[in-house]
Amino acid sequence: MGTISRVGVVGAGIMGAGIAEVCARADVDVLVTEMNVEALAAGQDRMATSLRRAVRAGKLTEADRDKALSTIRFTTDLAEFGDRELVIEAITEREEAKSRVLAALDTIIAAREVIFASNTSSIRS
Repeated sequence: MGTISRVGVVGAGIMGAGIAEVCARADVDVLVTEMNVEALAAGQDRMATSLRRAVRAGKLTEADRDKALSTIRFTTDLAEFGDRELVIEAITEREEAKSRVLAALDTIIAAREVIFASNTSSIRS
């Protein structure tokens, strides 16, 4: 696998939004999903707010903010992840939820070489 140009982020909470923002600022095509439209809208607002703060702090130009925002697409349909080269799961810290999402993604992207990653910090074994 060469350069990664299409990233999917499952979850638009604090961690997922941050991951999506970093990828977008690196000029990567980012697809973000959440479980419902309300959570997705909250994640979209979270990213826009963070990018606005970066502009105010002088860490990002308005043009770079706009470019980053234009590379992020939002969906509630996990099936849209079929073309992603890297998928990062960043949902709730519940093992059964993470397992369910990864199993669904495995079915959606079964025929391709894809890197799956999980953002997990507090699941006990």
